[in-house]
Amino acid sequence: MAWLKRRGEKLYIAFMEPGRKHPRLLTTGLDVSQRAEAEELLREWERGRREAGKAVHAPTTLTLQAWGEKWIAGRKARGVLDWVHEESHLRHHVYPLIGARPLGEITKGELLDWVRSLAARMSRETGRPLAPKYVKRIQATMKMLFKEAVKRDLVPVTPCVWDATDLPRGEDLDAARALEGGFSAEQVGWIIGDPRIPADRRMLYALELLTGMRTGEAAIRRWKDWTPDFHGGLGRLVVATAWCGRSRSLMETRTASLLSIAA
Repeated sequence: MAWLKRRGEKLYIAFMEPGRKHPRLLTTGLDVSQRAEAEELLREWERGRREAGKAVHAPTTLTLQAWGEKWIAGRKARGVLDWVHEESHLRHHVYPLIGARPLGEITKGELLDWVRSLAARMSRETGRPLAPKYVKRIQATMKMLFKEAVKRDLVPVTPCVWDATDLPRGEDLDAARALEGGFSAEQVGWIIGDPRIPADRRMLYALELLTGMRTGEAAIRRWKDWTPDFHGGLGRLVVATAWCGRSRSLMETRTASLLSIAA
């Protein structure tokens, strides 16, 4: 027994399976205004199911890889610069494992096993297990991929239900690395004060080391951003833009930062 079920403005084929409390849903790819076509598709689906003696997929079944490629193309067209990294995450760590699976049939348990296995996967560059930070970026890409699928009614709910306990811990390693890096006060004084270093470089280093600005934020600063007599002997440097090397364009920061620096 199967029927058409409405979710938002989309129609799905709903049917019960032994051992399940709730019906399975397969997308028809049709809107509620196309009910006649959806009913014809339902009849074809039921006829194929009877002939095969088992459930078959709707003709419009979309695989995870096909949806991922479409999602990446959309982000690239909208100018989302992270599409380069997201495509790499999917190509190397998702498609080879579960890319051929129908999008609507991927379960929570299946993705839970996938995300927990990332910590044991080897990096192609180093031959060592993937770094915890990189694992977190990969799983974030998968969450965004399914969030968009839910928005477009390709799946009723997202199967990405893991939490921080399912991801590798990297805080201790990150803290140890932080202790190994950085500059001492003497080194900072030399970098920004040694006349052998070109003046423009020393100015850039001073902006980065004394204010905490990123390179893209410091490199695009102009005198118009500086107010020398802002308050009580302090100046103010307004950091509301940053230079993006990948797009070679000026972009806004996530939040405009106000940095007060002693005059």
